[in-house]
Amino acid sequence: MSFVFQLALLVAAYLEYQVRKSLEQKESSLILPGKRKSTNPTARALLEMFDYLLVVKQGSDRALINYHWSGVIRALELAGFSKEIYLFPPRGGG
Repeated sequence: MSFVFQLALLVAAYLEYQVRKSLEQKESSLILPGKRKSTNPTARALLEMFDYLLVVKQGSDRALINYHWSGVIRALELAGFSKEIYLFPPRGGG
């Protein structure tokens, strides 16, 4: 169980590092929940942003619903991902 916890912390730390590095390279900031501007968002703040995303599945189609702001999608892109990771999950693997 401790291995799973350590792995989760490692993923969160990498997410934080990647977003901060991207913000530094682009010399920009990110708007966090509560309309706070930050150039050094924490992993917790980033994960809270992703809580606002909702995936709706209708048949074989999926749609990403973002009720709040485009900053959530921007945070995903700064981390090196796109919204497609929510829309097209990997198949198989077991």
